Amino acid sequence: MDALSMATVRKDLAELIGKVQYRKERMIITRHDKPVAALVPVDDAALLEELEERLDLVEALEAIEDYDVNGGVSLEGLKAELDR
Repeated sequence: MDALSMATVRKDLAELIGKVQYRKERMIITRHDKPVAALVPVDDAALLEELEERLDLVEALEAIEDYDVNGGVSLEGLKAELDR
């Protein structure tokens, strides 16, 4: 992936969007030489969203299984644990 400064992105945004849209390129945007954002094709962003949703589902199912096996904590117990 190419790394681009904010100045380059400001100057060449239309061209960069064309590369992302038509060539399916991915680009990292940097500020003070540190990565801060990315330009990616919409399909890539949609896949990332789907992956995050699937991971959330896996975590939810694991939490339900843990509850079924180990039980839960009452609200009072949780409050007491957080007040430590």
